[in-house]
Amino acid sequence: MKTTGGFFGLSGPFAALSGVAAASASVFGKLFSSAGSPWLGAVLIACMVVSNGLVWTLFVRALRSSQSSLTVTVTSAAVNYCCSALFGWLLFSERTSALWWLGSGLVVAGLLLMNSGTPNPDALPDDKQD
Repeated sequence: MKTTGGFFGLSGPFAALSGVAAASASVFGKLFSSAGSPWLGAVLIACMVVSNGLVWTLFVRALRSSQSSLTVTVTSAAVNYCCSALFGWLLFSERTSALWWLGSGLVVAGLLLMNSGTPNPDALPDDKQD
């Protein structure tokens, strides 16, 4: 089955959700380090394991529905990076500098440029092998 592979194709949402799940796993890991009770720690570890499982499930799904592993990898990493900063700011009162925001803006702009192009149909195989 041939798919577009762009951000608004099938792979984009899976790759983005993979990045969100990765950032969530990090949040659960950080919360575990300050958990007061063993039961809360066990729940947080379980949430981290489930989040990591989602990361790889969604990432592989994005790879399978895309013609470019680079697009999937960059999308997942950029979303993870931005969500990690957002979660850090919202949940842990972490601060970021103007230089950080400039760099993040460039990463997102590059991601949008990568995903805005249309693939050359002559360069793509008709079907992917499973």
